Amino acid sequence: TMSGTAGTMRVLWRAGELSRIEWDFTGMLSAIDGQQTMLTTSYDDLTPKAVGQSDFLSLVFDGTSTQTLTPKATEVVFDMANTVNYLDSVNSATGVAHAVITDRAPTLTFDAEAVATGTEANHALTMLTNADKAAVTLKHDTGGGNGNACQFTAPEAQLVNLTYGDRNGVITENYTMRLCSASTGSGTSDDEWKFEWQSANF
Repeated sequence: TMSGTAGTMRVLWRAGELSRIEWDFTGMLSAIDGQQTMLTTSYDDLTPKAVGQSDFLSLVFDGTSTQTLTPKATEVVFDMANTVNYLDSVNSATGVAHAVITDRAPTLTFDAEAVATGTEANHALTMLTNADKAAVTLKHDTGGGNGNACQFTAPEAQLVNLTYGDRNGVITENYTMRLCSASTGSGTSDDEWKFEWQSANF
């Protein structure tokens, strides 16, 4: 077991692959004493679906559907980006009391296919590069019927870095977006992002 544990995670969605979460925990490891460490687990008989659907990732500007961007990307990564440090203590045999989260800077990155100037999508990207925030929705449904459905939302995402790449001869725009607390209301609540799971599609 790990006592006094804190951690962070990254979620990866890659086209044609199963989505996955990478966990990184920091804590005090206790020696295994031979006790049972695994419990009987039951599994859902529904087969997970590989990433890929028409409205998988969308960014909405100004809260209206008229300014919506659905980028053609091969990979989307959410990084919780928690900073975890040990808290020292003279009253601990190891000199460390536990791990604690001291900061966070959640980001969302994706490699969008470049779009032609003068198009609606290009206008949305222009707004994004002009520091306009966008609401992000990322849906991973089963594509029909009930099943393992996941939805990720962020009320305000702001562009912090933009680089260019090449994907099979096609120019890509690689976006890094900082996920911010919603400006409506106090702007200080823990609402930078949210995951939802349910049996039916969103």
